[in-house]
Amino acid sequence: MRARLIHRFDYRYTKPVLLGPHRFCLRPRPQGFQRLIDYRLEVTPDPSQLYDLLAAGGDTITRGRFLGETRRFTVTATSEVETFAPPLIEACLDEEMAQLPVAIGRLNPDLLSNLQGWTPSATWVPPGPPVAPSRSGWAPAATWRC
Repeated sequence: MRARLIHRFDYRYTKPVLLGPHRFCLRPRPQGFQRLIDYRLEVTPDPSQLYDLLAAGGDTITRGRFLGETRRFTVTATSEVETFAPPLIEACLDEEMAQLPVAIGRLNPDLLSNLQGWTPSATWVPPGPPVAPSRSGWAPAATWRC
């Protein structure tokens, strides 16, 4: 399915104002079962600076800075996305995994790597040599366990 999304903010002020720095988090994230086809951001008054940053979570954040006074501030973000139906869970499982819950010994090897290091009591045992806190930070310790 294709969809066009329009986010519009229109602020009007009775007296001239100075606009501070702004962060615009309006771009749809293109991942999983959604594809970003088009994105436009229109800002009035024109920013003196407008640039994109990538957040740690993968979102694109647009930063804007402004000079001078204004009585009106308008932001319009127009996006076009295409979404896809995710596959049914049954399509992701092979015949041996059709019965849920799946026994640990029968897990798909792709999933097994996500569980390695976790003990039955749900505590994490990191791979490699154990480490423990010391006065100067973290240091190797032969007897430390999670």
